[in-house]
Amino acid sequence: KVLQKKEEQQEQLLLLVATYVALQRKDPHYREKLVWNDYVAKLNKDGPFGFYNGCRMHEPAFTKLCQLIEPEVIKLSKFVPHHRGLISVELALHCTIRWLSGGSWFDIRDVTGISKASFYHYCHRCIQAINQCDALSLKFPDTKEEIERAAAGFKKISSHGVMEGGVGAIDGLLV
Repeated sequence: KVLQKKEEQQEQLLLLVATYVALQRKDPHYREKLVWNDYVAKLNKDGPFGFYNGCRMHEPAFTKLCQLIEPEVIKLSKFVPHHRGLISVELALHCTIRWLSGGSWFDIRDVTGISKASFYHYCHRCIQAINQCDALSLKFPDTKEEIERAAAGFKKISSHGVMEGGVGAIDGLLV
């Protein structure tokens, strides 16, 4: 009986040591996720264009875009119950913009600390949310007054008023 009790104590001690070791060891696939507010503060330390250079957008425009797409990104996400604990909409949009502007998915997900699956999941959710956002939909002028107002606006912002008759521009193509 004493021998059996000693074996039980050794098993418990072994289990305790194994649990301690397992808790101390990081999962080899674990990545430290980028803390968005810390990242923004770091970018802003680089001067007035720090955020723009890091995110390819000015901060107010980026924040507004996040607000516009957040409900749809959350709705489309398979991680809905835990979305704030996993990846923020800001981080997802940052990945999307960097990727669409030519960044490597490998480098972006490495910097942000997210998995490849999460990277692609959230990039596709952001793209889908942007495409479905009514506030971001293209609205070309319909009436004669709207067409004239749009043309006057383009002429006003062009160099020396050379842009006459333009009523819209998509990706550098004057329409």
